Amino acid sequence: YGIIIEAPPVAMLNGFIAVTNVVYLRKMLLQAKSHFSVLEVSLPSNYVRFFLDYHKKEVDRLFPRFFKKMSQLNRRYYFMMENTEVIGLISGYQLDDGCFMVDFDFVIPAYRDCHVGHFVLGEGQELKNITQFACVCAKADSIEHENYLSQIGFTPNKNGIWSYSE
Repeated sequence: YGIIIEAPPVAMLNGFIAVTNVVYLRKMLLQAKSHFSVLEVSLPSNYVRFFLDYHKKEVDRLFPRFFKKMSQLNRRYYFMMENTEVIGLISGYQLDDGCFMVDFDFVIPAYRDCHVGHFVLGEGQELKNITQFACVCAKADSIEHENYLSQIGFTPNKNGIWSYSE
């Protein structure tokens, strides 16, 4: 625009802004792994309970059977974090074959663009990497969850279990 109207100060300022935006966008895209992390949580935990109570309406909609399964003794919980902020919670249980079955994968609305899912369960395989499970599979509790699993690279098997296909 500055070049078209022959205003060098405007052209230089717009050029500087464009270069700055490109640098920061590139940094954000390339450093996604350093911003997200997974942290195992032991129960009982007041913060897990607070997080679930705060998001109860959405959890009930997306995972209608989760609150009934919460008390299973072999259930494990993992916070999904960006820097030090909790942005989601994963829960599931270990199968006899060494795989981990994720049947609860909830993130707050601002992070539902699948970037966290790709990092934790999809191509980043962070949950598998930090826990040393043989594999990670998932069960979907709703159509929305099935669509999400499909977007991050999971495919359904005959028995309703979804597995990540590399």
